[in-house]
Parts: sequence; C-alpha cells; structure tokens
Amino acid sequence: MEVRRFKRIGWFAGLILIFSARQITTETLTLTTYYPAPYGVYQQLISFGFRLQPTAEAALCTSGSVHYDNTGRGFRGCDNGVWGSLGGGVPQQMWTYSTPGTYTVSVTGGPRTVLVDVWGAGGGGAYIGSGGGGGGYGQRLIDNVSSCSIVVGAGGVGQMFAPGLDGGDSYVTCGGMTPITVTATGGKGGVLSGFGVAAGGTSTGQNWRVDGQNGSSNGWGGNGGKGGSGGPNDGAANGTAGISPGGGGSSGSNRGASGANGLVVIHGL
Repeated sequence: MEVRRFKRIGWFAGLILIFSARQITTETLTLTTYYPAPYGVYQQLISFGFRLQPTAEAALCTSGSVHYDNTGRGFRGCDNGVWGSLGGGVPQQMWTYSTPGTYTVSVTGGPRTVLVDVWGAGGGGAYIGSGGGGGGYGQRLIDNVSSCSIVVGAGGVGQMFAPGLDGGDSYVTCGGMTPITVTATGGKGGVLSGFGVAAGGTSTGQNWRVDGQNGSSNGWGGNGGKGGSGGPNDGAANGTAGISPGGGGSSGSNRGASGANGLVVIHGL
C-alpha cells in the first residue's frame, strides 16, 4: 500500500512540474514589415486622406521629390537638383489695396512665399466715341519675401468734348537681393468717334496674365482682365463708370465716364 501511495504522489508531482514549466516558458515572436506600408510601385494609388510630412530642405533633392515647407506654408518640388515653390498651402494672411496710391507691406513671418494678383485701372470713356480699355491682370508666385512695395493705379477720367484719359498702371515689387516686379498696365482712354478703339491693358513679370478688353467703338468700356465689367453704352449722357477692378468707362453724349481703379492683392502662403 505504501509503495502504491508513493507512486500516485510521484505521478501528481510530475504533472504539476510539467504544467508549471509550460506556464513559465516565454515565447519570442518577430514581425517584419515596411515603413511606410504598403511598400511597392503602383500604376495608380488612391487615398482618402494624404499628408506630406514637413521635411528639411537640406535633404537630398531628387527630381520629382515633393515636400511641405512648414516655414513658407506651401509645397515645394525638386527639379534637376533645385527646390522651387509649387504653391498650394492655405493663405495665412492677405493684404488688399484698392485705393490709388503707394504702399509698403511687411510680410509677417517672412521671408516666405507670396502670391500676388495685380490689376491695372480702366481707361476713361470719350465724348461720343469709344469706351475706355479695361486694365490688364497679372499673377505670380514669389519666394523668400519679407516686404513688398505696391502702387495702385487710378481709373482714367472720362472727358467732355475730348478723348478719355488712360488708366493708371498698378505694380508690386517683392523680394530681397533680386526683387521681382509684376506690373498690370491700365487701359487706354476712349478715342473720339471715327478714330478706332481704346486698347486694353496687359501685364509684365507675371507667371499668368489676362489682358483687358479693348474699349468698343460703339461706346462700351472694355472689361478688366479677370476683373470688373466695362461700362455699358446705355444712353446715359455722361456715360457709365467701369466696375472695379479695372473696368473701362463708357462714352456719353455729354462726356465719357471714368474707368475703375486698379487693385493689388497679396496672399501670404
């Protein structure tokens, strides 16, 4: 009996040791993945949420690389070893100048990238002749800007018994060591009947432009480039003024109407 009892005790002790060993045994699991995942080359990749992490520009510049510039608040891309602005981003500030005159603006948080929109003023309408030409429009992205100088052109004045006066040019100069100027020229003043039409304004120094329309020989003012409408030939004795920004004034049987003033808008990106 004693031998059988010891055998049973030994059998139970062995089970306890086996289960205890299984409980205290540790296991190591190694997982291999890629970051960012999934890794691969795709013909088309669709995302319902996409973010570019801010990256130091000192990083390797490989053509086709894109990163978000957290200082300039915009996207930048690499082409042939050189980083350049791609725009985008959300405008952090905006400065608008619609009254004729000269101004200076300090760009908060500069130097930074700015997007400038410039409209020239509309020409004044003539006495019994053509309407004034619309002012031109220009737009440009400019990098590394701390301050800008601005001039807003005044609308040309419509005349009595004479051609209308030209609209004034508007321009913006931004930058440091190598400043960049974007100019939008004013529309020409309306001409007397039988002498043709008044030319619309244009733009220089821009990345993109829309020329102002010519004033019409039937008395209508020209539309400003991407801007306000020209005054219609609605039979008003003193014509009808152009709409801001840059619309040309129409002609009238008594005198021509004035063109609209220019406009300058600067977006800090």
